Amino acid sequence: MNTVTATQPMHLDVTLENDAMVADIKRAIKLIRGIASVRQVRSQSTKKSGIERALDDVEAGRVYHADNVDEMFKDILG
Repeated sequence: MNTVTATQPMHLDVTLENDAMVADIKRAIKLIRGIASVRQVRSQSTKKSGIERALDDVEAGRVYHADNVDEMFKDILG
């Protein structure tokens, strides 16, 4: 008796540092037996969140300091 089991498609994530390689990599992957499809998806994980950008600013010294609120508003509003 043959048992047939349904399997879910397997996904493989590949991260490329060089966009120029995308076409070559896609072409090579399509040559592999059993590959159903290849599609390019921009990863959103490469974008930094607001807090990550803020921490980068602090590390780089791109911060503003005011001694009090009045001084801050004076500098902001002119």
